[in-house]
Amino acid sequence: MKKLLKRTGVALLTLVMLLSMIPAKETFAASDKQQTIALNQTYSGSTLEGEKCLYTFTTPADGYFSVTLSELSQNWNPTYVTVLDSNNREVIDSTCIEDDTTGTTVSYASRGGKTYTVVVDPLNFEGAFNVRVDFVASNDWENEENDSAAQARVLSNNKAVYGTRGANDEYDYYRFSVKKNSKVKLTLGPKDVTGNSDSWSLDLIDSNNHTENISYSSSVVTTTVYLKKGTYYLRVHNLWTDEGVPYQVKYSASNLNVKKPTIKKVSIKKGKYSTYYYFNYLTMKGNKAVDGFQLQVAKKKNMKKKVLNQTYDINNYGTVGKKKISVNERLSTNKKYYTRVRGYVYDPFGAKIYGSYSKVKK
Repeated sequence: MKKLLKRTGVALLTLVMLLSMIPAKETFAASDKQQTIALNQTYSGSTLEGEKCLYTFTTPADGYFSVTLSELSQNWNPTYVTVLDSNNREVIDSTCIEDDTTGTTVSYASRGGKTYTVVVDPLNFEGAFNVRVDFVASNDWENEENDSAAQARVLSNNKAVYGTRGANDEYDYYRFSVKKNSKVKLTLGPKDVTGNSDSWSLDLIDSNNHTENISYSSSVVTTTVYLKKGTYYLRVHNLWTDEGVPYQVKYSASNLNVKKPTIKKVSIKKGKYSTYYYFNYLTMKGNKAVDGFQLQVAKKKNMKKKVLNQTYDINNYGTVGKKKISVNERLSTNKKYYTRVRGYVYDPFGAKIYGSYSKVKK
């Protein structure tokens, strides 16, 4: 019984902790003024002590919006502007507008047909103000909410998409596909880099949920990777959790540039203290962007009856370079052999992507 009570207590404590992590919804009083407004128009408003003004609008298409408030009360008290989604959760944190000044919130990218509410709160003082929601229709921005892989914004090859981080928006997800093994350039960074010091991190995720960090920088960075045919996700994260800082993300896919090598020479060497012969080394040309080679040696021209089928990473010791592979593998007899070689590169997850084989050399 004691064990059961203890387990029940732990379960209840865990439930309380989980519930405490759920963002609280905004609540409103019956006296709060509510109004549905049109976009890109200015509205005048005022509040009595203890009141808030609520302005509801719906985005007509994909795009982004911001809210501008002009404080007119001259009571030397600040007014706060917050934007909530249809579940009354903040998508733009409270923005403070000082008395007798004008301020604009950060931009928020939205899908079409989403409903939002602007909350104007003078903090229990009387207030007079002008409020305006500016909306720009655009297909070049993220569409919130894209906070998970299931909601990822689809990218088009070589087309930049812009985004910002919202109030409850730790990550932004994007999805793209390559139809064949490809060389891919991934770009991430602030939309406007002049003086921007916000640090952005880009993760690449494959269909098996393997994740690799691609870049981390305060400026626009383009990183080249090699990817196999398939679907991938990009996860954007602002390390300083700054809300509303615009960034750009883009992928550009092109042909895999692992060229077919040409074998120039094969060296067969007789053992110094034995009767055996050795495949000593192979030299070639036509390889620049490679991480290593796969070498095959067989007794048949069709590469059957292989006596050697080995991969060699390029190293710094001269054994394997971009033009030469030193093998020193023993051959069973002094007969004819056939060989071919192909280059490979690694994708960010450690898998090899192969190019085409060279012509078979006797």
